[in-house]
Amino acid sequence: MSSSISSTSSSGNLAAIAASDATECTPADSVSRFVATFPIQQPEHCARIYVRYRHWARAEGVDALPERKFYARLVALGARRFRDGRNGPMKYVIDVPAMLN
Repeated sequence: MSSSISSTSSSGNLAAIAASDATECTPADSVSRFVATFPIQQPEHCARIYVRYRHWARAEGVDALPERKFYARLVALGARRFRDGRNGPMKYVIDVPAMLN
């Protein structure tokens, strides 16, 4: 992995993450780039987010993480997960300022 990707990921510069070169992108970095490109600012069903991520990864030419690792990476980036109702679907939302920290 190149040092430019590592430094932009740790600094949280969303524009730099989104614009980073896809050829240097690891699967874990791809989640950061995806969220920087398509922020999840409203609660959204987990499966819908993952499908959008897979389409985005294919278009960008990067390897997508498996579903469970993708969700774990979202949480590591600061996403909040919750159920919609008692037995409702799992949803995620991520505050963009949380990624800047």
